[in-house]
Amino acid sequence: MELQNLEKNLEREHDLLKRYASHYAVLENERYRIMFYNRQTMFTILGILIGCVLFNIFNRFTDNFTVSVFALFISFAVGIFGMRYVIGPRLDNKKQMEMKQASTIRYQPIIQEMNEINQLLEQNNTIPAKYRTVDATAKLLEYIQNKRIDSLKEGLNLYENEISRDRQTNRLNFMAEQNQRIIHNQKFMLKKQRKMINQQTLTNVLLFFR
Repeated sequence: MELQNLEKNLEREHDLLKRYASHYAVLENERYRIMFYNRQTMFTILGILIGCVLFNIFNRFTDNFTVSVFALFISFAVGIFGMRYVIGPRLDNKKQMEMKQASTIRYQPIIQEMNEINQLLEQNNTIPAKYRTVDATAKLLEYIQNKRIDSLKEGLNLYENEISRDRQTNRLNFMAEQNQRIIHNQKFMLKKQRKMINQQTLTNVLLFFR
């Protein structure tokens, strides 16, 4: 009976955690979209157009080639630098602030539901906070359904053992890959050395017959 109650509670927590993770992914995508929002290409093109306009204005007041070249450089430098690094970033920051405000309003229902899920998880103390993850609850449910455990304590110990084993396997795989790279580099260096020795031997032979 205790195991059945544990299974029901775990199923409820697992569903809540999946919903929370899904909402969190949506918010993270939106956060990155806003963070990396920029119009650098557009501002660069505008800077070039402004440079063209400024050059045409300056060019009307001089017939000197040197002055014209200098005016050309200054016009495009001012236009591109000003739009790309001064005006553009300020406009982008303003746009990002507007996007944040709009997102806060648009995703308010999701944020509210996430807060409610947090409260429900805090009230339901089936498992320690450390194991309140989608992966951990899924594994614990799998242990129960496959009759591998008879209590929560057994399940947590088994989960920790599997995590430790996976980490050890990953560490061994990483070390094996590193060893393979070292062996590959050693083979490459030996091949290179042999090639250099063969070339040197051929050179010595040719010099001998001179």
